[in-house]
Amino acid sequence: MNKFYRLNRVIQWFLAILLLCLGMYPARVIFDVALDRPIFYVLLIFYVPIAQFAFTPFFKLIGVYRYYSPMLLAYMPSDKQLDLHSGSSFDYLLVMRGVKPGNALRNKILTYHLEGL
Repeated sequence: MNKFYRLNRVIQWFLAILLLCLGMYPARVIFDVALDRPIFYVLLIFYVPIAQFAFTPFFKLIGVYRYYSPMLLAYMPSDKQLDLHSGSSFDYLLVMRGVKPGNALRNKILTYHLEGL
């Protein structure tokens, strides 16, 4: 499991809410500026990866994401449906740190996916 989720629950919630607030701030700036200059909506293309990174811990804590392995998660899991995804950029940063790019990285990710399945 991701090192972040082994922290004390209070610390997890504090950091998740902090990341959530920091992740929402760029969206607010983009929308405020884009009201006068619609071309700035293009910045949303760059904002989406930031939001995904920042919102991941919060979504995990409230149950939107359920992890089956460190790099395999389900979005809004239910008894009838699982929408499986590879880990987010947050997971890649914390779980895959120290794994060399190339075959070693690919094999580690595949191992985590098979473990989750």
